[in-house]
Amino acid sequence: MRKFLLLTFLLLLSRNLLAENKYYVAVGSTISHFITGESNISYFINRGYFQSETGIILRVGKEIYSDSLSELSIGIGFSTRGSTIKQQLIIPNVSETRYLYWWDIHLRMAYLEIPILLKLKLPINKRFGFGPIFGYSFMCPVKDLTKLSKRRYGGEFTPDMETYHFTDYSFVRDSEFSKNSVKFIYYFGFQLKYTRYIFELSWAIDNQESYFFDHLSALNHKMGYINALVYIEF
Repeated sequence: MRKFLLLTFLLLLSRNLLAENKYYVAVGSTISHFITGESNISYFINRGYFQSETGIILRVGKEIYSDSLSELSIGIGFSTRGSTIKQQLIIPNVSETRYLYWWDIHLRMAYLEIPILLKLKLPINKRFGFGPIFGYSFMCPVKDLTKLSKRRYGGEFTPDMETYHFTDYSFVRDSEFSKNSVKFIYYFGFQLKYTRYIFELSWAIDNQESYFFDHLSALNHKMGYINALVYIEF
């Protein structure tokens, strides 16, 4: 299926390089969430639970029309995506007495992305159009935006407590972020067009098996996204 879609994109692109094209700018928001897998975060006694995070999407690109009912859209953009682990008790791996706290851990990354989308155009009238979209978006992680927010006091830690070698986030500064690779996400959604304005609602899931954040061990989850964007063509 992947090879078929990629071949379709390349064929459409080669046929339409010289065709009429339009450019666009787009802005929107995304809701992302870790959805599968098992956590290997070794720093926490309790795994807590994941909560969705909102982010931003900014894009510019070009639409290459193949015919009156379909088009190929290629762009470049910036986005922030991630999820939150709620109410984690962080245990310091130290030899002296310390106070413990419960934290929310906001796991978020910034990406450069290249969306390659095939759109079907179903005109409603001269001004309105509607149609499904599907394709891929290639995403390159460029910055770890992970942050912690202290929630409540969790008691006192003493060296004789069982820690399972869990490490306090605030004392670990070795980053594994460079282990993240360029990934692609599967993309499906719908667009509603009014003259040169387009509203998009889409859903996507990535092929990434593990994420590496600063100061945290690998998180073995896939991530899903819901995107809402507004385009202006010119």
